[in-house]
Formats: sequence, C-alpha cells, structure tokens
Amino acid sequence: MKRLALTAFGCLWASIGNAQSSVVVYGVFDTAMRYTTNAAANGARKISVDGGLIQGSRLGFRGTEDIGGGLKAAFMLESGFSPDAGTLGQQGQMWGRQAWVSLQDNWGSITAGRQFGIGFDTLGSFDPYGVGNHSAISWHADLVGVRFDNTVKYRNSFGPVSVSAAYSFGEQSGNASKGRTAGMAAGFAGSNYTLVAMAQQSVDINEHKAVAWAAGGTAQLGATKLFGGYVHNHRDQGFAVCGSNNAASIGSTPAACQLPSAAANPNGINGPLSNTGLRAGPAGADAKTGLVVLGATWQSAGPLTLTAGFMGENNQVQTPAAPAGHRRTFYGVADYYFSKRTDAYASLDHDRRSGAYAGAYSGQDTQTGLMLGLRHRF
Repeated sequence: MKRLALTAFGCLWASIGNAQSSVVVYGVFDTAMRYTTNAAANGARKISVDGGLIQGSRLGFRGTEDIGGGLKAAFMLESGFSPDAGTLGQQGQMWGRQAWVSLQDNWGSITAGRQFGIGFDTLGSFDPYGVGNHSAISWHADLVGVRFDNTVKYRNSFGPVSVSAAYSFGEQSGNASKGRTAGMAAGFAGSNYTLVAMAQQSVDINEHKAVAWAAGGTAQLGATKLFGGYVHNHRDQGFAVCGSNNAASIGSTPAACQLPSAAANPNGINGPLSNTGLRAGPAGADAKTGLVVLGATWQSAGPLTLTAGFMGENNQVQTPAAPAGHRRTFYGVADYYFSKRTDAYASLDHDRRSGAYAGAYSGQDTQTGLMLGLRHRF
C-alpha cells in the first residue's frame, strides 16, 4: 500500500513537472523634454516634460505554461502610466494597456480580454514605430482605434501567410450589434518584404457605424527599412465614442458617449478620446477620410538609428460645398543605443493643417515640436 502511494505521488509530481510555466515582469520607461510652438494663443511656446515619443511607459506581467500535447496557455497584464506625473494612463484603467488570457497550439492562438484591435495591429505593421506614443506622431491611430474591451482574437500562420480575426462584444441585452467591433486581416512575409491588409467595422449604441480598411507593407533594403500604407475610414454622422476619463466601451449608454457640439466638432476631429481610441463621427454628416503613412529607418553598424516618417490625411465631410480638411505631419528621430535596454533620442516633428482643419493651433495652421528623450526597458 505504501509503495502504491509513493508511485501515485511520483506520477502526480511528474505530471506537474511536465507542465512547465514561466512568469516575467517587464516594463518600459520613456520620457522626454519637449519644446512646442503655437501651443496657445498669440503663438505662445511651451516647454514640458512629456511621455516619450516612441513607446508608452508601462509595467507588465506575462506568462506561459506548457500544458501538454503541444498546447500552451498564456496571459498578459499590462498597466500604462504617465512618467511625468506617475498617474495611470488609459482612462485610469489598472490594466488599461492589455489584459488577456490565451490558448496556443499549431492551429493558432485564441486570446480573450482587453487587447489591441485588428486595425491597430495592421497600422502598426507599416508604421515606422508600430504607432508611436506621443500624439505628435500617433494621431492617425484614431481612424482604426487602439484597444478594445471584451474581445476574442484568433491568429495563425500558414508558412508565409498569416491570418487574424477579432470580435469585440458590445454586451447589450437584446441586441448583439450595438457596441461591437469586428475585424479581419491577412498578411504575407517574403524574403525581404511584408504585405498586409485588413477590414474593420465598429457600431455604436445607436447603431451608427465606423468602417475602416487598410493595406500596406515593408521592404528591407540592406541597412534601410521602408514602410508604407494607406488607411480609409468612413464614419456615419453622429458615430459616438465615449468621453475622456470614461472607461466604458462604445456600447455604453448615449449619456456616456455624447459628441461635442456641431460648432466645436464639425469634422469629427478633436473629439473626446474614447476607451477604444476611435474617432467620433461628424455632427453634421457622414465623413470619409484617407490617410497615407510613409517612413524609413536606417540602422548604422554602430549604436545609431535614424528614422523619418510622414502621415498625410484628407478628411471630407459629405455635405454640399463642405471644404476638405488636410493634415500633414513630418518627423525625424536620431536614436542612440547605450545598450539593448537603454537609449536616448532627439526628434523634430512638424504638423501643418489646412482647409477645414485650418487654425487648429490657437488660430495658427502649424505646430513644431522638439524632443530630447530617454528610454529604458527592463
């Protein structure tokens, strides 16, 4: 009997040992001094300590467990914060950057929780910084949104071909459409290039829609990597997103998702940020927006990396004789790596608005920023 018990205990211990697991604590601290022109009326300039240009500061936990038969379980909890003040980011959500659990096998992975949307994944694949942190170089992300609550995502690769699909539940009783976001994407990885395309649709509490599609890719030419892509977005009149500091999703009640007045928001831009990061629809009519993203990085044989980028947007509100809004942003960054974990950078960004977007900077059409930043990863 004693031998039988010892044998059973040994088998149990062996089965536990086969389920190997690991948990990693990691983080990013990216902050910078910034000089900004036309920051207020009369062309006033501003000097500030901001969150970094390149990455959002964060503290995270991720883990995996091999549960046998080729199946793995994984999780991620990631909290964003503002390094200049130490406050929580992402509307004050504790795990506002990411919070998900997944199962992975040779059939792919299924992930459930708060995570990046299909549109953001795609945009990041042909943006030089995978969509940077500071608004000066990341304002274009609101055409596809950033993170979505209540989301199930599937991913898999078949040789050089990758596929993904995601569905974010609106969780509205009696109506599965309200508040949902659905998207799918496909990509191809060649020997020195990549191609990707996606389509995504979001529906607000009143069943107004925001539809986006995108296509782009990269090419590696020696020490230089080229980036390029196009995003198209169509927003219904009154497409509603939630206000700043409101952690609710687009499936919230209308009172939590009010748009600014028509006078303050005729084009749908500069509306309140939402939990999803989506752009609001115009107050007066539907809108169509086209965005071009271009960029290049050059990696020296030493510790220096140079990056240049461009984003150009045309936004047309579909009312008679309504002028289009135009926005053009150019930026350049010199990044010096002291080590694999620590780097310092200097950047210059210049933004110009015209047409319906004119006068966006306290009556001025342009704004220029200079940044000196330090980033550490652990």
